[in-house]
Amino acid sequence: MLRQHLSLYGYPRDTTPNLRQRQNEFVILNNVISSHVQSQPSLRYALTLANVRDGQDPLQSLSIIDLANLTGMETFWLSNQQPLRGTTTAIARQAKHEYYVSNDPAGIANTLDELLLLAIEQALAHPAPQKLIVVHLMGSHLQYEKRYPAKFAQFTDQPPRPYQTELSTRQRNSINAYDNSILYTAYVLNEILSLAHRQTQPTGLVYFSDHGEEVYDTKDFKGHGPESLTPRMFSIPFIVWGNDGMKTQQTVRFIQLAQAKHQAWKLDHFDQLLSQLLGWQYPQQGPQESLADSQFIPSARIVYGKDFDLELNTR
Repeated sequence: MLRQHLSLYGYPRDTTPNLRQRQNEFVILNNVISSHVQSQPSLRYALTLANVRDGQDPLQSLSIIDLANLTGMETFWLSNQQPLRGTTTAIARQAKHEYYVSNDPAGIANTLDELLLLAIEQALAHPAPQKLIVVHLMGSHLQYEKRYPAKFAQFTDQPPRPYQTELSTRQRNSINAYDNSILYTAYVLNEILSLAHRQTQPTGLVYFSDHGEEVYDTKDFKGHGPESLTPRMFSIPFIVWGNDGMKTQQTVRFIQLAQAKHQAWKLDHFDQLLSQLLGWQYPQQGPQESLADSQFIPSARIVYGKDFDLELNTR
């Protein structure tokens, strides 16, 4: 999902109305990029202790599911994407509980993300005192018009920020469908937050996209891929929420995050941030890589061998 198309981040269209109404509950990081512009490589670094800079192999690294299992947490992987071969599926299989919408009769002909809500509610109701629940949404993946029900097709007019004023009907329809898909994802995320709000124990939620998207924002192109990189393909939302119990338990971390919300950061260090929010301790921890730590040190954001901020982020 492209950060610049969320009204929560200043987009002129109101694509995230429910989230905007509760934005004071969040820490909204506004300068986060993905390490890759495709799901599999991005998630294999985001969800493991490996990072791009150090040349570590994600396949030889512990995942966040591994760490949660080692600490005795009950672990869940709930997905609206196909369980394809790859690192992501290998990580998912480490969870004690796996659920795929595509394997459920209700999901065979319907890939809407709201079909995950019941599984999320059931996971939250599990009696284990500590749980890590990973929810893998379909979000705004191509084709955009298939990612939301008809009642969410609210944007049909001229888009507010295309790369040029004169758009073809095809281009305009693609941008509108993309914005509609974000409107729907914001609805689903708000429903998940409502479920989390009901929890009496300390509960937190982190939402991010695995990559951004070019949707005729900076050039005549729709989609994402390393063969035609644009800054928009890396630009992602990153939102952190905690209930009162969580914020009390991790007061210093939430304060530090709020102070660092403008800092340039890259998603392959997500494991470091998550481990601090959950109080995990392990030898490979690097406080200088976590926005939730006062020892954080900004570093060059290298993507595909280029310095993102010096060579790619020109607009």
